Amino acid sequence: MDCRVSAGHHMDVYASSIDDILEDEEHYADQLKEYLFYAEALRAVCRKHELMQYDLEMAAQDLASKKQQCEELATGDCENIFFEGSDYPALRSRNSRAERSQNKDARRTNKGRRTTT
Repeated sequence: MDCRVSAGHHMDVYASSIDDILEDEEHYADQLKEYLFYAEALRAVCRKHELMQYDLEMAAQDLASKKQQCEELATGDCENIFFEGSDYPALRSRNSRAERSQNKDARRTNKGRRTTT
């Protein structure tokens, strides 16, 4: 009977030490969860900052482009500013028609020069 009482006592001691370890483990797990939530919040803030930075850079590029177009319109340096490099087939064909008519005019002018010389 002494062996069983002694074994029971040792089992109770081990059980109480396991309870202490489990409480510590829960405490560490809670801290890790807090760190995880903090890291996710920080990641979201950084992502938001990156998106805002991208939007700012795109707006700066658009502004520079608009300023250049405004200067070109003011000085009269451009003829087909809205049609050049267009991805729209209708605008491309309109631009190519304008180029063809300019080429015809240039050929007519050159023919007139050749006959007079």
